[in-house]
Amino acid sequence: MTKYISGYSDVLAGSVSANARCGTVFKNFYKHMEIYTPAEECYLALRGLQSLSTRLRQHEESALIVAKWLQTMSLVDEVLHPALPSHPEHKIWKRDFRGSSGLFAFTFRKDYSEQELAAFINSLELFRLGYSWGGYKSLLTAAKMLRATPSRYAGKTIVRLSIGLEDRDDLIHDLEKGFALLK
Repeated sequence: MTKYISGYSDVLAGSVSANARCGTVFKNFYKHMEIYTPAEECYLALRGLQSLSTRLRQHEESALIVAKWLQTMSLVDEVLHPALPSHPEHKIWKRDFRGSSGLFAFTFRKDYSEQELAAFINSLELFRLGYSWGGYKSLLTAAKMLRATPSRYAGKTIVRLSIGLEDRDDLIHDLEKGFALLK
């Protein structure tokens, strides 16, 4: 509820969905532990629900536009967005989901140094460094996948993007400026 539901990343709250049998266990646990979300946090989450569908549609549309643009960039090796037909699990996504969010990732063709990646990230004005995915603000992180980890991305740097509600052309321009430093 902290991210997409509230919409502003200013709420610390969560929710649990359970069937009747497990719901009773959760209810008794929370009652016993006296763990309740403060009224103000509930109000803010409920406020966010009123614009959730509109915001999610914007996150999804903007993320797909940015992801498709990234596919055209010579510096980018692979765009990891399940709604793109090029994604390895696109068929599973298409089977199980009706839409996507603003969160996806990409890899570079070249292995950049930490200094080069830092210069790229620091040059961005609209993207902030962070992990609070799903809010109104666009964020990114970059992490090198360990070679010892069995993954098709082992040894590659994965840049994760959370596309917020800023103008998508402005986001693309911001990334273009950062890519210019890497050329």
